[in-house]
Amino acid sequence: MSLPDARMRIVVAHRDLLRAWMSVEEQWRDGNARDFHARVMEPSEIMIRNVANGMEQMEAELSKLRRECEIEGRI
Repeated sequence: MSLPDARMRIVVAHRDLLRAWMSVEEQWRDGNARDFHARVMEPSEIMIRNVANGMEQMEAELSKLRRECEIEGRI
């Protein structure tokens, strides 16, 4: 699996998780739900965003390295 494919799978899985949470949150409205949201859902969103951004940066660097290797191979 390529890095962009893996990134997309993570982003889609997180989107699905958020949709499921929104559905649960409509029914679960007590202090435990708010605590769960604060302890689990909010940090996971930040973490997933950071991971996705990091993977995007890694792919950009890998693409740059591939181009550089192709150029050096031609000399």
